[in-house]
Amino acid sequence: MALVLGMGVGIIVLAFIWIFCLFTALALARAEGLAKFGCVGMLLLAVVITLILWYIPREPPSGIIEDIKIYDYMFIARVTLLTFFSLMVFVGTGFMLSQWLAVPITGKPMRKVKIT
Repeated sequence: MALVLGMGVGIIVLAFIWIFCLFTALALARAEGLAKFGCVGMLLLAVVITLILWYIPREPPSGIIEDIKIYDYMFIARVTLLTFFSLMVFVGTGFMLSQWLAVPITGKPMRKVKIT
């Protein structure tokens, strides 16, 4: 099987089809007249091509080897980093919201009154 960046050729073809269809749909969404409905057609075309490639594969599925066991020795380090970064995102969001809510709102005079 030919691989591109560790992925099969079918996945790469599907990615290009969806990217092209989404960009075309975004471009046609701002159009006027009947061209506006072309974005729906592009998305339906992408769905049909995806279903065809999904249900009619060109190669038989390869057998799964069950004797190979993969051990993940970096699990604890990755979970620790993920926990730390998630905590920092929540802390940063809390600080941002506290600063956003603490902005004073000053009143404006409704009209100027001349005292004579």
